[in-house]
Amino acid sequence: MIVGQIMGAYQIKVTTSALALLLTSRHNELAKIYVQGHLIKSHEGITTRSKAKSAPDQWVMLPLPTKIVALLADALTEIQEQVLAADDEDSDWEEVQADGIENDKEFLYSVSTSSGKATDEQLEAMVKVFNEDQDDQYVDGLLSVADPLNQINLANYLVDFFVSFSQSDRQFLDHICKSLSQSQRSAIQLVLKR
Repeated sequence: MIVGQIMGAYQIKVTTSALALLLTSRHNELAKIYVQGHLIKSHEGITTRSKAKSAPDQWVMLPLPTKIVALLADALTEIQEQVLAADDEDSDWEEVQADGIENDKEFLYSVSTSSGKATDEQLEAMVKVFNEDQDDQYVDGLLSVADPLNQINLANYLVDFFVSFSQSDRQFLDHICKSLSQSQRSAIQLVLKR
């Protein structure tokens, strides 16, 4: 599964919750499945068709639980980046309309850069901004509106998942985190320190 191919808030919620549930099953067979992790940079410069044929892309192979945690951490990172990127918007009417949100985002940014710990206020600000972005997106089909999964607040769901997962099996999560990128580890640590 390639995350970039998932479109729309509803599909993201379905995929994210399914991955989280799959991981919480802790089925022994999951660790035996290896999937593509990140691309290994094997050569410099432009990749031509002949170079691609002679030296195809190579990927780091990861156990499925590690890949799932990486994808969920990427979702957390994306939510955090949306909060910070919203500060860079130049539109005057958006600034006036989101005046209360701007104060939350400034607070969020100051807390995240100064202490590195996520507070309840910070997470609520993240959720508030993320939900606003969802309101502006394409409305997924009529069937998805009635689905209870559509009511999931993704930011809260991911925070709750990582806190619960950490409390139930911290050693396993720590082991998985060793294989993650620094940004993925930081996103997880941010929600666990609240």
